[in-house]
Amino acid sequence: MLDTMKKEIIEDIKKANDAGKITAEEIKTVVENAVSKVVQNSKEGTSEINTIAKEAVSVAVKEIKEAGSESKEHVDAAVNGVIDGIKKSTKETMDTIEKEMLKSHQN
Repeated sequence: MLDTMKKEIIEDIKKANDAGKITAEEIKTVVENAVSKVVQNSKEGTSEINTIAKEAVSVAVKEIKEAGSESKEHVDAAVNGVIDGIKKSTKETMDTIEKEMLKSHQN
């Protein structure tokens, strides 16, 4: 699961760099999407989410450095992508639970 996330972040940052589109917004979006997917599939709870967050930031920052595009703005974008990815996944989970609860009360 973490390996898939790391691979996705690496590949997407490399694609953005190769296309000349390595912006803070692009980095944030790449990291957010990868983290959201893996958190959504996580069954272990907060300890696993903590590991996911650390790994995502680590691999994103490494790729940003290798792309020669390291800046405070890009590192901040990676961190914000992790945070937003976790929030997005949590909101989707809560929305699903809410829909299930509403269905059960309608029957």
